[in-house]
Amino acid sequence: MIRLTIAAVLLASLSPGAGADVLCRGNSETVKIRTEACKNNETAVDVEALLVKPADKRFSIMWNTNSFITHSAAIRENASIRASTDPTMSVVKTGTGQYCITAPSGIEGAVGVLQQSFPETGIIRVTAGIGNFCPGATYFVETFSF
Repeated sequence: MIRLTIAAVLLASLSPGAGADVLCRGNSETVKIRTEACKNNETAVDVEALLVKPADKRFSIMWNTNSFITHSAAIRENASIRASTDPTMSVVKTGTGQYCITAPSGIEGAVGVLQQSFPETGIIRVTAGIGNFCPGATYFVETFSF
């Protein structure tokens, strides 16, 4: 019931002509629309925190080692590593949709998958060995959205 009330208040506050400047939560957990500021016994509601944000664009890559161990990593669009089973790996973004991945344990051969928000679609290309445009890196990854 509280979520439904918050949703209704959010819609009212975001609609044109509502004239609301701030959402305030009182001691009884009710949310009120105020045109100026919250009263002393009220707390301002962070509207941004209530909104659902889309997942970050990222891709995952998996590779094998000489020890028959499979490693994987999830890499964000900005080249930061979201998760990895190989603490020695590193990523450098070399251009739009282009990444050099250094995985010292990796041997030739890797597979990648895009993890994007619907309805975007795209392809991913992972290159190891011949055609690898990253000097000293193990893998070169290119992502394309269309």
